[in-house]
Amino acid sequence: MIMKFTTYFSNKEPVFTIQTMCFLALLVPSMTIAQTNDMAYLLAPDNLSNVTITNQDSSNTVDIPVIKHQARQAIVKGVVVFIADIQAQGYTDQNLILLSQRLPDFGWNTLLVTPKAEYFVVEQNLAQESSIEEPSDQETNEEVASETEATETVDESSATPNDQQIELRPTELQSPELPYTAQQYEQFTATLLNALQQKFMQSPGYQVIYVQGKSASSLLSILSEDADLGLSALIINNPYWPEVTQNKAIAKDLAKTTIPVLDLLNQSDNTWSKQSAKNRLIETRIALKPLYRQRQIIGIDLSARQSDYIAKEMVGFLHYLGW
Repeated sequence: MIMKFTTYFSNKEPVFTIQTMCFLALLVPSMTIAQTNDMAYLLAPDNLSNVTITNQDSSNTVDIPVIKHQARQAIVKGVVVFIADIQAQGYTDQNLILLSQRLPDFGWNTLLVTPKAEYFVVEQNLAQESSIEEPSDQETNEEVASETEATETVDESSATPNDQQIELRPTELQSPELPYTAQQYEQFTATLLNALQQKFMQSPGYQVIYVQGKSASSLLSILSEDADLGLSALIINNPYWPEVTQNKAIAKDLAKTTIPVLDLLNQSDNTWSKQSAKNRLIETRIALKPLYRQRQIIGIDLSARQSDYIAKEMVGFLHYLGW
């Protein structure tokens, strides 16, 4: 099968279908949208572009690849921007690829962006540098830590199991191990959205954002503080942040938004997102938020037809809004 696949791509004028792109995504995980040269082999020049943003920490400019598709209807309704969950390797969810190719059949232009930490995180770790430059303080801290550990060992040996259980702090144990903070990612998300609007979203029509994961959490936080972003509607899927306090704030941030929101639930949603799913519905009811819909998607992420279910839910919600 691989030999036939290679022969197919050795033709002078290859034709790339949806099945081909999904097969490549599974066959070569290292081939991501961040690698523009590789994506040029998969996409026509009209479907691949980039947007330039400035790194706030280093003042360097970064070119972020953008996959775009034009509407295939006589009347263009607007643009749908897909912002994936931030990935370490820039891997794009295949459902987002299929969705970005499906919605143009309903009259929507689409943009697809996959954020990466390297777009806005400075490579050098200042904390590590300070520890290397001041070895005397490090040695002092190690001595204090060893003495404290020895004392705790003696105390734990004489403590009862119930006392040891009381001393546990699960909230602190669930702190995220990320190379960036929630505030840094919010700033990047706002900068990215502003750059996309200036370059691709100046034409008349509705502006809809489909956002996943930690990207959804950041955008909801932004919308709760600044509603004047020019967006017409928001579609969220698996919103979460891997920290207890920030994850609980998602429901309240969602209730503060003023634009219509479609909240998609999925069996493949992670535990963080499932923990806030019910609270998201409750908080929107308490705030009397209009035009909020929470829908359960059939299937899992690996289902070949899940993108069809999501597309139908999106189009149905947008039709309900009169678009």
